[in-house]
Amino acid sequence: MLNESLLLPYWLRHYERYAKRIFVWDGGSTDGTREMLDAHPKVTVFDQACIGLDNNYFTQCFMEYRQLSREADWCLCVAADEFLYHPHLAEKLQILTIHRVRKVQLKGYTMYSQQLPTTQGQIYEEIQYGYHDLWSCKTVLFNPKQEMKWRPGLHVEMSEGRPERDPSLKLLHYRHLSSAYYLERTRRNYQRWQVAGLDVEFNPERTHNLPDGTRGNPYKWYVENTSKLVKVV
Repeated sequence: MLNESLLLPYWLRHYERYAKRIFVWDGGSTDGTREMLDAHPKVTVFDQACIGLDNNYFTQCFMEYRQLSREADWCLCVAADEFLYHPHLAEKLQILTIHRVRKVQLKGYTMYSQQLPTTQGQIYEEIQYGYHDLWSCKTVLFNPKQEMKWRPGLHVEMSEGRPERDPSLKLLHYRHLSSAYYLERTRRNYQRWQVAGLDVEFNPERTHNLPDGTRGNPYKWYVENTSKLVKVV
């Protein structure tokens, strides 16, 4: 995490309902993120010594996380804007355990709102519309005894064998919370990529690809997909 004070209260309220322990690597937040994390009884914070996309460094972080989580029933590796959602999540995880499921590819949705969230409850109680996004269909829920790999871009990747695909388990990706918020968040990501040595410059009017080559011009991609909204939650 790095400067996630807007989303962090929602993220903590959601995951504290299910998690026994929460591990966070903080990259030097200056907006109150670190203070919120330090104050939470389930959170253990690690100082992120590397800013950018140093995959060797984050591979080591992931291995430390795996060691700490070996005795857990399930592990989930998500960013601050990603929420694992099921209306009866605890019961669903028990069913997966009974059926000896080892890893799950979640059905990903990019959530959309024209304004920032204001609720004091769960973010998905207020912002419920989005669109099915293949880039958010991630295998980030897994049994800690399952061998997983790390791939460039700071993402967990499945090991050998196909994951279970369960459309009732959704990964809600909350990036598009007003145009201004989305543009600022994308600009910050470009700064991280620049620190990592990538020759990129964010310009919402310029046609270019993101460093991972997925979505073309990020702002045009955002605008064009608003017509695909459906009620997700």
